[in-house]
Amino acid sequence: YQAASGYSGFQVAGVFTKRFNNFLVTPFVRYDYLEGVAYQNSPLFKNRHYTQFGVLLVWYFYQSDRRMEAPTIVK
Repeated sequence: YQAASGYSGFQVAGVFTKRFNNFLVTPFVRYDYLEGVAYQNSPLFKNRHYTQFGVLLVWYFYQSDRRMEAPTIVK
């Protein structure tokens, strides 16, 4: 199957990030609306609505004692 150029849907996502000492917690949610997309006749196309969610966990197991300031142009 080879779709011609055209509309490929609408996507909206929400992400929140919070750091707790050596851990970073990032829950997320994403919604895809695929009504009227160019590839809806594809045999791989199943649903017009998709929702994804999850949580990303990051562990900072080492951190340098030296800190550097990042340059900024905002005054």
